[in-house]
Amino acid sequence: MNEKTEKIKKIRNLLLAGGCIITAIICRHLPANRESGWLAFFQLTRAYLYITLYCVWGISLQRRIVNRTARRCLCGIASLMIFWFVIRTLKYDVFYEPVLRRYSWYCYYIPLLSIPSLSVIAALKMRESENQKRRQWTGIFLVITVGVILLVMTNDLHQLVFRFPAEKPWTDDEYLYGPGFVFCVAWIAIGFLTMLGILIAKCRNPEKKKMWLPFVPLGLFFIWGIANIFRVPYLKIIAGDMAAACCLLIAALFESCIQCGLILVNNRYGELFQASRGINAQISDRNLNIRYTTGDGIELDKEEMKEALENPGYEKEGIRLNSIPINGGYAFWIEDIRQHRAAYESFYELREELRDRNQLLKLEYQKEKERKQAEEKNRLYDLMQKQTAEQFQQIAGYVDQLEQCTDHREYHRLLGKILIVGSYLKRRKNLTLSALEGKELKEEELIQSLRESCSNLIFCEIQGQYYIETGKETLPAELVLKAYDFFEQTVELLLEQGGSLFYRLTDMDGVLRISVNLEGVCRTESLQEKYPLLHMEQEEEKEWFLALQLSEKGGRDEIL
Repeated sequence: MNEKTEKIKKIRNLLLAGGCIITAIICRHLPANRESGWLAFFQLTRAYLYITLYCVWGISLQRRIVNRTARRCLCGIASLMIFWFVIRTLKYDVFYEPVLRRYSWYCYYIPLLSIPSLSVIAALKMRESENQKRRQWTGIFLVITVGVILLVMTNDLHQLVFRFPAEKPWTDDEYLYGPGFVFCVAWIAIGFLTMLGILIAKCRNPEKKKMWLPFVPLGLFFIWGIANIFRVPYLKIIAGDMAAACCLLIAALFESCIQCGLILVNNRYGELFQASRGINAQISDRNLNIRYTTGDGIELDKEEMKEALENPGYEKEGIRLNSIPINGGYAFWIEDIRQHRAAYESFYELREELRDRNQLLKLEYQKEKERKQAEEKNRLYDLMQKQTAEQFQQIAGYVDQLEQCTDHREYHRLLGKILIVGSYLKRRKNLTLSALEGKELKEEELIQSLRESCSNLIFCEIQGQYYIETGKETLPAELVLKAYDFFEQTVELLLEQGGSLFYRLTDMDGVLRISVNLEGVCRTESLQEKYPLLHMEQEEEKEWFLALQLSEKGGRDEIL
């Protein structure tokens, strides 16, 4: 839809609204008497025209206003205008009792006092999200408005708003204004002026064009109100209908705010779409007739549009035509994908190159991993060989003795020695591997190692027992290995002649202490050489007491 069509539509709407208003004014001034019935017809026609006008205006507000809360407030204002005309029609054409007509007149002030408050609320919500502070202001405005409305509706009790002569019936034909009426007028003026102040302060248009426009209907509204209060002659002939004059001026006030940009509407998207640059798009109706085109513009025939609708992402010579259904038609836009396709091909080649390089890196990593594993295995093997070299030599010696042994009893004793030393080697290897994973070993692992070693001592006629009480779930790995090595070396003292031993590992003030009771013929000199700080005491001829304190300081063992 081009700019010319948009202007024609606006002029048409203005002519229709102006025609309704002029027709309503003519109906008001047509001469007719009540007995003929034409007066009632003209009055109802006039009311119907105004009510229809404000219904259409409310529907247009519902479609145009962007902010949801502001839209509700402005639609509420249109509803209050309709309510005002319904009450006015009831007052003049239905009610004939003075009391009903008077309260209908009082009801005029329900919309007249509510509209300024709703205007302020709409202005507060315009262009901003709701927060607690604005909800408080909203509540204050609503409470004051309800209070002022109640002041008017209860006027018969106090006559603070309108005062009536005592000797005449209370009607709107003759009355005086009270102090409450001054407060009502002030509240109406404060509401409209506050609304305009908030809208102007929030306006994002730096040029602020046509900002004077809303002050024209607002000024006419205040002039009409002053003239009505002072009962200016000929006002009743020109604009004597309070409902019609006030509603028209208030509607003109909000429409002027919309036209100068103080109230955001969504009916200028066509201009925005046409002013867009860098976008090749257009919008068509259901029959594929172009309605909107961007500033850059694209030329598409109906065959291409149909192809784009049937085949989403339709491409032609490196140009992709996209389409999407929208409310009332379709949107089409094109994309130049030649550069994207060239970039894609470049990325595809790069991906293949990176994939080949990645395969080479994987093979290299696998080889490096195998090499590291082999080095680690060799390191562990060398470590185990170094730590248990003496025990391997013992087993080799026992095997040589087995080959030359002829005594059945000695043969079984040699097998027992091999079993005891082999059990130590197995458990020592397990503890070493576990120690490589962390700096701590569980106390239970040491207990299991001692249990297995002691269970094999009976093959060499050795009775072995142990007692572990450190009060800790885990122990330093280095100390656990030292404790198990010392146990094995004390066992080896009894392999030749047999005997018994009682091995204890306890915690004394945070320090691990080993104490061993030996009973049997053994030579302890070799053990003394390995542990210079070993405390050794011979209690009887074949009984020995050994004590050793384990420490991590420099890998040394200290005497108790």
